[in-house]
Amino acid sequence: MMLLQTMVIVSALTMTSYESHEGFLVRAQVGPTYAQTTLPLPIWGDMTFSGWGAGLNLSVGGSPIPNLSIGGIIGGNLAINPELSIENGRSLSLDDITYSVFTLGAFINYYMPWNFFVTLSPMLTTINLEEDDDSLESDFGFGLRLEVGKEWWVSSNWGLGLSAYFLYSRNNLDDDIDIKMNTYSGGLMLSVTYN
Repeated sequence: MMLLQTMVIVSALTMTSYESHEGFLVRAQVGPTYAQTTLPLPIWGDMTFSGWGAGLNLSVGGSPIPNLSIGGIIGGNLAINPELSIENGRSLSLDDITYSVFTLGAFINYYMPWNFFVTLSPMLTTINLEEDDDSLESDFGFGLRLEVGKEWWVSSNWGLGLSAYFLYSRNNLDDDIDIKMNTYSGGLMLSVTYN
């Protein structure tokens, strides 16, 4: 009888730790991204920087209840030689310039059946254009990131995933210049998750 009780307890403990979303969570992501930032200029009209690049994110958190995770996220994306277009129709490629979107915030992540997940992240963001030693960096602004994806278990605690995300951010160009920048970013992310 004692042996049977012990086996039941061990089985229950194993079930809660095997392929379950509980406790500590770390997720690293990388993938192709696209970003576009628009500045409404008084004389020239809307000026837009856009480009394809690579994104990188790191999330660290935990699960207060099964399948629900909260924590912090840091990341962004980088595009080299973005395109500049002006409202009057002119466009050109900006050589030797990097265009980046930096993000820092919190996340709430929920796992659904079949290991699909959705993540919502309110964030602080900043936009940067850099050429050699010169750079243009926006003030920190507010952004919101939505991500939907799926993970596949590869061991009792590790999962590989694929997801799509969309980010909207609004930033002021500078403390002394009241120009609001609207940024849209999206992409596909490959992930490795420990949970």
